[in-house]
Amino acid sequence: MLRLVTKDNELPQGGPTSGFLANLSLEPADRRIHCLCRRHRLHFTRYGDDLAISGNSTLRPFHGAIVEAIGNCGYSLASEKALYMGRDVPQLVTKLRVNERLRPTREFVAEVKADIWDCLNVGPAIVAAERGMSVQRLKGSLTGRVSHVAGADPKMGKKFRGLLCDVPWSGESATIAAELVAS
Repeated sequence: MLRLVTKDNELPQGGPTSGFLANLSLEPADRRIHCLCRRHRLHFTRYGDDLAISGNSTLRPFHGAIVEAIGNCGYSLASEKALYMGRDVPQLVTKLRVNERLRPTREFVAEVKADIWDCLNVGPAIVAAERGMSVQRLKGSLTGRVSHVAGADPKMGKKFRGLLCDVPWSGESATIAAELVAS
């Protein structure tokens, strides 16, 4: 059964099963946190392993219950990542600004655009080799990040998807990169 979701004994980053497995493993915590939030008129969202809780009351009193719910699923909360933010500061969750409306941060957009640009100009094989990963993994990572942008900004996501289609993911650039890495 494990072979259905792994490749080379690893769980692929951004694989189609990743979100499902995260949802499955965190479902008990989601249920407990959602009930707590509903009782106190708070809004709860989870994207992968990032939790976001918002509302008009302070969240600090619920910290222990949230940590316990996550712990009961076999995970721990990174204390340095537990942030309490008011409306007066940029509220960032998974490289998205969530204050008034959902939108990707400028830095994240610039990072994704630069990575696509590098793939278009020097080739994905060279970019992948410089990062110590396979072209397939680079493609999966970039596709996932473009989908993340598209979820918050469909127009920008469509533009980035168009650029990704122009990237030569196989063929001549892979051969050239392999020769460069070998020499």
